[in-house]
Amino acid sequence: MIRRIVSLIAWLLSMKLKLRITIIVVVVIIR
Repeated sequence: MIRRIVSLIAWLLSMKLKLRITIIVVVVIIR
């Protein structure tokens, strides 16, 4: 149970990080 929660949190953090990197890349390309 705890392991599942930890993996879920890690997945959410990685998704947020990927989203942030994608936004930065798009902004750089648009400029």
